[in-house]
Amino acid sequence: MRELLRLGISIHFEKENIDTGKMTSEQIATIYGAFSQMESQNHSNNMRISVRIRMEKGDYLSPSEPYGYRLEGRTLMIIPEQAEVVRRIYAAYLSGQGKSDIADDLNKADVPRTKGRTVWHPSTVAYILTNIAYTGDMLWQKSFVTNEIPFRQVRNKGEKPKYFVENCHEAIISKEDFQRVQALMESRRRQINGTVSSALLAKKIRCEGCGTLFRRKIVNEKIYWTCRRHDRDKDLCPTSQIPEEQIVTAILRMYHKLKRHRAQILSPVLSQLTELREKELRSNRRINDIDKEIAQLTEQNLVLVRLKSKGYVDSALYLSQTGEIDFKLRELRRQRRRIMEANGEDSQIKATQAMLDYLEDSPEYLEELTEEVFETLVESITISSETAMSISLYNGLTLKETMERTVR
Repeated sequence: MRELLRLGISIHFEKENIDTGKMTSEQIATIYGAFSQMESQNHSNNMRISVRIRMEKGDYLSPSEPYGYRLEGRTLMIIPEQAEVVRRIYAAYLSGQGKSDIADDLNKADVPRTKGRTVWHPSTVAYILTNIAYTGDMLWQKSFVTNEIPFRQVRNKGEKPKYFVENCHEAIISKEDFQRVQALMESRRRQINGTVSSALLAKKIRCEGCGTLFRRKIVNEKIYWTCRRHDRDKDLCPTSQIPEEQIVTAILRMYHKLKRHRAQILSPVLSQLTELREKELRSNRRINDIDKEIAQLTEQNLVLVRLKSKGYVDSALYLSQTGEIDFKLRELRRQRRRIMEANGEDSQIKATQAMLDYLEDSPEYLEELTEEVFETLVESITISSETAMSISLYNGLTLKETMERTVR
């Protein structure tokens, strides 16, 4: 059409009743635009049909390879050094680190990206954590291009079919770890909305600077915990508000450390406390006297049992004597318990043993805060700054954790 017009030849479209010889340049430009748009839409539709057919057959190839892979022929092959980075990201997230923490660690270690990019962002980490390609499977048409010009790439929320292909290349991450990550991300999203964590954290968080309890606060639909004095007047306390997500992430990180290293952290504490208790028992005169009385009464009970078995004591006398001995034994043991609890070691031993028992049977990867964590492990939390907190355990042990800084 352009060529004919350039040669001075007009065109008459019979169906549309358009004669270019009778049109202005503006009208001709409009026709050019219409034809161009039709051509673009037809080409786009043809491409979409071609892509859909290849997806249905399982022959589709993504225009870009995921980080950790390179395309050889029509197969994705693992790049070993990049695959290690992917595994590192998944392991860090499952151990309790947040996406911002992971990105910071990768940047500090100068881990390279692809295509000349050097900086790791939380969004980059999130993309890797949600990409099913790392399990060896592929999910196609997660997004699609709109039919109307200007064409836009939009997320597929059910408007178009999705195509799932299983075991089409070598996996970097196991399917189990991938599913655990998705579940953990979902639980953290719920925690941000305050469905679980807020109730558990209530009256547990205290300010190190002024000793005041923190309270829950919602700012722009995001949950924070703030020192009550600071919230009233910033001059009263310098400790600023902390996003709940950061506190939850730090507690989960502490849990995973205890879970993995309980034999190195808690078992020695239990041994030391038990040894201290034994020394206390040996040096405490009152406890020694009680132990002697318990031993004497126990021996008397055994004598009564033997006499009763031989028929030397009738039932009424036997019941009367053993009842009196049992009453004295219960009273002596109660006194002994009070003395032990006053010394502190006994309650610490029980708490440490309960923590070890809980960690032995608890999940390898805890996906969200639970009541058991606060009933068995965490007694209280102290915030010392925007990036530092201390977690006090029920056995008297205090662990320090860092929190990712919020960009303001």
